[in-house]
Amino acid sequence: MKKMLILGFVLAVTLVFAACANDPPEAPQQGAGTAQNGGDTGAAAGTNNDDAGTADNDTANDDDAPATPAASGPLAAMDAAAANFPFEVLGNLPNVDNNTLRYAVGANTTFSGLLDPLFTDTLLDSNAAGFVVGGNFIGATPEFTIHPTSGLVAVEFVPDAMQVILTQQHEANWHDGVPVTLDDLVFAWEVISHPDYQGVRFDSSFLTVEGVQEFRDQEADTISGLILSDDHRQLTMQFTDFPQSLVHFGFWTTPAPRHHLEHIPVGELQQHANVRENTLGFGPFTLESHVFGESYLFVRNEDFWMGAPRIERILYEIVPPSNVPMALQQGLFDVGDIPASMVLEFADSTNFTMITSPVVGSFDHWTFVLGTEFDMDAGRVVTPDPETMRMGNVNLRRAIAHAVNWQDAATYIMDDLLVPAGSIFTPMHRGFIDTSIPPFDYNPEYAMQLLDEAGFIDIDGDGWREFPDGSEMILTALRANPPTTASEMLLAFSLQSVQDIGINIQLFEGVTHDFQAWVGRVTDSDPFDFDIIIGGWSAGWDPNPSSLWGPEAQFNLSRHSSDELSAILDTINSAAMWDDAVRLQAYSDFQRYFSTVIPAFATFWPLDITGVNNRVQNFSAVRRDDPNVVGAGASHLWELTAAEPILP
Repeated sequence: MKKMLILGFVLAVTLVFAACANDPPEAPQQGAGTAQNGGDTGAAAGTNNDDAGTADNDTANDDDAPATPAASGPLAAMDAAAANFPFEVLGNLPNVDNNTLRYAVGANTTFSGLLDPLFTDTLLDSNAAGFVVGGNFIGATPEFTIHPTSGLVAVEFVPDAMQVILTQQHEANWHDGVPVTLDDLVFAWEVISHPDYQGVRFDSSFLTVEGVQEFRDQEADTISGLILSDDHRQLTMQFTDFPQSLVHFGFWTTPAPRHHLEHIPVGELQQHANVRENTLGFGPFTLESHVFGESYLFVRNEDFWMGAPRIERILYEIVPPSNVPMALQQGLFDVGDIPASMVLEFADSTNFTMITSPVVGSFDHWTFVLGTEFDMDAGRVVTPDPETMRMGNVNLRRAIAHAVNWQDAATYIMDDLLVPAGSIFTPMHRGFIDTSIPPFDYNPEYAMQLLDEAGFIDIDGDGWREFPDGSEMILTALRANPPTTASEMLLAFSLQSVQDIGINIQLFEGVTHDFQAWVGRVTDSDPFDFDIIIGGWSAGWDPNPSSLWGPEAQFNLSRHSSDELSAILDTINSAAMWDDAVRLQAYSDFQRYFSTVIPAFATFWPLDITGVNNRVQNFSAVRRDDPNVVGAGASHLWELTAAEPILP
């Protein structure tokens, strides 16, 4: 069997919404953020056939994957699940001319139409944007840190001066022919830091650059800590603090075309045609057409700075997740997201190979609403006394976490291709996971004891517990539409398990919601009218949790904050983190805080599976130092070896 791929167009300081535990997320994105995603896993491999024009589809995993330390517990289970799949399909057959790669994006929703990373907030949109916008502006290592010289821009860290110095070392053009310069990165910072900015990218990480707060408060016309050379080819970034997470792309690194957007008021950018219809990038492909919400047609950028892509066109189309495997088998698509729950069913497919990524960077979660709103004027969550919130009692939150047999759900519903999470951190950051902190094991007796001790008892004998003050307790959970039947079963199983300990939990409004509607609900700054959010995150390359759980983060769906949490995050965002011992302790403190207070808990680490037709070669999930070597994100090196997809 073999391993799969997460499409890696992201240089990940990124938080973006994806789908949710049980089926394949979309691909990663470049920029700062997080993503809501899905996660079915499976174990299968398409076997190669010998038809003329078929790529050799040589597969590779452990020999080409980055070395990782030995693991135990959930990490070992994750590694074992991934070990059933290859990480890439390689070949050396001739690339055919006039070719179109057809990509089936497994989703039960639509594209929003946004391709500009200034405003994308879902993994679905970010993955699509990567073809147009992504251009290896700053290079990355296999360890998900900044590579000093492999990008368009070279990077030098100067800790003593608290500076990052960026120097443009290659030439690149926006798709309209205007040169890309470091002034475009300055412009992106000016947009995101502007008080009228309508997106979700601004968070506390921006405030570590000198002058951002003054610019945001309109006390200055420029950001003083962004010092640009006269020729716009060198940018010195002056920080007021110098967290170690900067080397993990802990600052915004995606430029925006000043000449294309500067004339538009920042408050109007998100809805403007230059953002929604005429997105300008410098990536390997340009947008030729868009069937709104359904598909994009990307065409080769002959002027791409790393060389013209070998594929001429990519049709990137939404397909219901449960339909993707059969569509691949029928030769309707070349690449597609495979729900984990369907992997075994298609294990004997001969015309496509299932691959996975050697590194998992996403998690599924239950998040408890502990704050009232996100105050846009103050730029932070509003967290009242926890006891005034419906989910404010920690015994209630802990009982819910222990009520579900997550391992049985993974085994009997997802064929052990979904791994119960061992931390709110992901295996991508395994070196920072504190394995001494136990996960939330299945213990319904303990869960009921916790509820009894906290006063959540059944007063009227109807089988449901009341709040300690005697009032009726009906909890509501917001969940996006499950992508497959197995996903629906998993959702029903988890809700029933919570009900079995006497908690009346129901779906918000009695139904699951379209994913874009789900995103609209959780990104609304007004008070939530539900108690629990069930979703998934693609957490990006930076282990710093501030952009997801910090008080200034709009992605902080729990809207939880506390002095203790802020103190932990202050350490994480300080220069003290350059000390290895301090760094490990701070990340341990964060995980222990989350395990104790439980604003949210991770349910699963999802293994994402991608099916790749036998005519596709040089399609990889392995990140490598050299962007011009086949690896994750190198879509300009994908090739097609036959005129049409290979059939069984």
